[in-house]
Amino acid sequence: MERFADFVVNNRIKVAIVTMLLAFGVFAGIPNLKLDTDGRVFMAADNPDKIRLDRFEQEFAKDDNLAIIIVPADGEVFTPRTLGAIGAMTEDLWNLPYVRLVNSITRFQNTYADGDMMVVEDLVPEPDMVTDEEAAAARAVALDRIEIRNSLINEDASATAISVIFRLPGIDLVSEIPNINAEFEPLLEEYRAAYPDIQFKASGSVAISQAFATASQKDGETLTPAMLVAMLVIVGVLLRSATGSLLILVLATLSALVSLGALGWTRIPINSATAVAPLMVITLAVASSVHVLSSVRQTMQETADRTVWARRAIIDHGLGITVAVFTTAIGFLSLNFSISISFSFSSSSSFSRSSSCSCVCSASSEAWWLEMRAPLTESTMPCTSCCC
Repeated sequence: MERFADFVVNNRIKVAIVTMLLAFGVFAGIPNLKLDTDGRVFMAADNPDKIRLDRFEQEFAKDDNLAIIIVPADGEVFTPRTLGAIGAMTEDLWNLPYVRLVNSITRFQNTYADGDMMVVEDLVPEPDMVTDEEAAAARAVALDRIEIRNSLINEDASATAISVIFRLPGIDLVSEIPNINAEFEPLLEEYRAAYPDIQFKASGSVAISQAFATASQKDGETLTPAMLVAMLVIVGVLLRSATGSLLILVLATLSALVSLGALGWTRIPINSATAVAPLMVITLAVASSVHVLSSVRQTMQETADRTVWARRAIIDHGLGITVAVFTTAIGFLSLNFSISISFSFSSSSSFSRSSSCSCVCSASSEAWWLEMRAPLTESTMPCTSCCC
C-alpha cells in the first residue's frame, strides 16, 4: 500500500486525469438508460410460472388491460350525470394507442326479444341524453345480468368499471406502455376536473406496469437527494468542515453517475430494483471518503505538509477501503442465486463493478485534491474533539 500511496502522490496530476477520463467514459453510457415498465422483469427466463404463462399466451392471446374504477359520491351509478360521464369516457378511451376493446355498462350489448325479433342494442344507447326513467330501467337490467354483475358493476350499483383491452405489438415494451400512459393520464385528469363529485381510479396490468416505472423515477428524484442531504449534514457535524462536506458531495455525485453509466453501457434497464444502485454506490463512496478525511484531520495536527496527509491517508485506509468495497461486491454477486431476474448476475455484477471503481477512484482523487489545495489556516482546521 505504501508503493501505491507513493505512486498516487508522485503522479497526482496523471492519476486525476486518468480517473476523470475513466469516469467520463462511463458517464457516456447514461443516454443508453431506459425505464422498463414490464412487471415480468422480476421473473427469470427459466421461471416455471413465466414459461407456463408465455405458452398460454402464445396459444391463445396476450392482452394487457386497463380498468378505470368509477365511484360517484352519491353512491349511485345509474344517474344521468354519471352515465353521461361513463359514456363520454368510453368513447374517448377508444383513442388510446393499441386499443382492441373497450367495455362499459353503457356499451353493454343488451339482448332481448321483441315479438318474433331478437334485439341487440347498447344498454344505454345515448348516455349524454338519458332520463331518470331510462337510467332506472338500465339499472334493473344491469343488476339482473350475470355477465356484468360483480364485473362491470357491483351488487348495489355504487361503483362501476370501464375495461380497456390492449394488444401491444411487443416490439418495444420499454416504450409501448409509457406511450399509452402518456395519453391516458391527461385524459384521466381531465375527467377528474370535469366531474369532481366522481372518483376515477386506474388499475390493471398497464397501470401496475406504469406504477413500477413511476415509483423508480420518484425514488430517484426524492430518495437520492434526501440521502445526499442527510449524509452531508451528518458529515458536516462530525467533521466540522464545510469544505470536506462539499468534497464528499462532489465524490458522491460522481459515484452515482458512474453507477448509472455502468447500467447504461450494460444495457440493463432501470426498474424498481436497479433504481437503488446509485444509493448503494453513494453509501460506499461516502463511507470511503469519511475514512480519508478523518485520517487527514488527525495528521494535520502533526504536520502542515499535505503530501504527508495524502500519503498517510492512503496507507492507513487504502487497504481497508479496498477490502470493504470488494467484500460488498461479493455480497452483490450472491444475488445471482435469486430467482428474480432483477437481482441476477447482470444487475449485481454491474452494481459490483460500479461500486468498486467509484470508491477506489474516489479515495485516490480525494487524497490528490487534499494535497493540491492551499494550506489550511489554523482557524479553518477541523476540530479533533470528535471522531468519525
